[in-house]
Amino acid sequence: MRREDIWSFIKKNSKELIEIGINLKFEDIQFGDRYHNESGEECMFDIFGDEYSVGYSYITDDDDDWGQAECYHVDWCRKNGEHSEPIEL
Repeated sequence: MRREDIWSFIKKNSKELIEIGINLKFEDIQFGDRYHNESGEECMFDIFGDEYSVGYSYITDDDDDWGQAECYHVDWCRKNGEHSEPIEL
């Protein structure tokens, strides 16, 4: 299972997940300045005493003397603060 699949499942089923007792906490990621900017979203939740974090961010780096800004996408899936491949979840 890919991180995008987990994110999509959580977003589509958040109401049902909350109804069965999984406390989902969503946080927007919005910070930066004219040289470095990040925007995205993160979801944190606990299951059977384990803490999970799934999210993504779009990052733009730029500088006055650069011909073009650099943009890239990052995503993550963490279990108890450690990087985790979704198949391990």
